[in-house]
Amino acid sequence: MNAASRLPLVELEQVNARYENEIVLENITTSIYPSELISIIGPNGSGKTTLLKIILGIIKPSAGRVRLFRHYNGYTPVHIGYVPQHILYDPAFPVTVLDVVLLGRVKSGFSRLQKKDTDTAMNVLDMMGMKHLAEKGFQDLSGGQRQRVLIARALAGEPVLLLMDEPTANIDRDAEKEIYTLIRELTRTMTVVLVSHDLGVVPKISTRVFCLNRNLKFHETTELTGDDIRSLYQETMDLVQHSHSHDEQDLPGKGWCGS
Repeated sequence: MNAASRLPLVELEQVNARYENEIVLENITTSIYPSELISIIGPNGSGKTTLLKIILGIIKPSAGRVRLFRHYNGYTPVHIGYVPQHILYDPAFPVTVLDVVLLGRVKSGFSRLQKKDTDTAMNVLDMMGMKHLAEKGFQDLSGGQRQRVLIARALAGEPVLLLMDEPTANIDRDAEKEIYTLIRELTRTMTVVLVSHDLGVVPKISTRVFCLNRNLKFHETTELTGDDIRSLYQETMDLVQHSHSHDEQDLPGKGWCGS
């Protein structure tokens, strides 16, 4: 089904954002539809994380309007999952993997967790292949394992929209491949918006790519070209087809990266 024939989950209309006197986002107008996997690419400081936080409601736009789920009764902002780029935690604090995931079941303020919350958390950990580590200290995990736990925390809230800010940053190549495979599988049950610098993989797994550098252009992945990437990053790049060590059968399509 073409995205244009469905009702959008998220609508952004002429959204602007600024920090003090600096314009970060300007005239962002687009919609996000069910079952999409949208990747957002752009240079550092281009407003990618800001755009996610505007959708989340963490940051208010300086102009424009954001509409969430207006066509879908029963959905509210608590149905948005978020995987941040960085998480601040005290390695000396004794928090288990299960504790971290259960945080995704807390909707607002203080709420008493029930057995169904624990059951949901354990089911999500099982889906992540992390159930056997539920009682292990979060600080004792590898980078890839921590990232799986953070994704599990977001999924524990049973989102219909999942926002992920560079979920493969600072993890090794094998863990990265596993995360990308997982992300693609998640789109069977939810919409995913992914911020990534990985130009070798993004076009392979995405339905659309948002090119962001203060302004926004979006492309079907089959339409994304080397010239689009050069224009976005505003620098000379030699672009080559690049499988990024992923199985071409697993990640079909064309990908580009600078060399």
